[in-house]
Formats: sequence, structure tokens, C-alpha cells
Amino acid sequence: MSLSSIEVRVINISFRDIEFKLEEFEDIFYTKLFVSAPHLRSLFAEDLSTQRSHMGEAFNLFAKNAENIDEMGDMLKDLGGRHTEYGADEDLYPIVCSSMVEALSEVVGSSWTQEAHEAWSHFLEILSQYMIEGTRLKLK
Repeated sequence: MSLSSIEVRVINISFRDIEFKLEEFEDIFYTKLFVSAPHLRSLFAEDLSTQRSHMGEAFNLFAKNAENIDEMGDMLKDLGGRHTEYGADEDLYPIVCSSMVEALSEVVGSSWTQEAHEAWSHFLEILSQYMIEGTRLKLK
């Protein structure tokens, strides 16, 4: 599971448009997530500030290390296992990924391209695959 060099380049370039707008990205992401899947709201604390901070830090870390994502596989599996403890299951990952791509597109704005859409979608799919593997390991 890895990204092509072109996908890494596209993620790195587009992340420059996102990096200093992480709070805006977080706001848009959670809004889109809860609109598309209102039932997921109950998995989160009423005050999302801590969750948003954790998500933003993790997103920043993974995006900045897109070219080495396979080396972060164990960390992602652990993260997936922890999400299981919070009530998350495999079915939510596509919803989360879709909401993230929509939020990224909105934050980047007019410089968002089909190439960026495809690269970020593939990147988030890889992250999800590792996390799902961690979920499955936790449930064994």
C-alpha cells in the first residue's frame, strides 16, 4: 500500500494550501461528516475541541509524511484499534474519507484539481486500510 511519486507530489503541493487552514478544515470536515452521517455524532463528545485538535495533529503528521506512509502502518493500525474502543467500525471509514475529501476541496478552493482529488482519495484509502486492519486485529 503506497502512493505513487506523482500522488506524493500532488499531496505535498496541495497540503501547502491546507496546512495553515487546519482549523477551517476541521470545522468543515466535522460539519460534513455529521450532515452525511448524523448517527456518528453520538460517538463524539459534545465539545469537539479536543477531538479536533487530535485529528488535526494526526492529519498534519500523516500528510507531511505521505511518502513514508507505509512506515507509519503500525501507528495507523494502533489508531484504528483505538477507534474501535470508541465505537467506530469499518463501515464508517468510507464516510469519513468522503467527508475529508469534500472538506479538503472546499478549503483549497479554486486550486483544487481532479489530480488532487484522486491523490487525496487514494491517500485516505491507504490510511483507512491500515486503520481497518487495526480494527480487525482489535476485534479478534
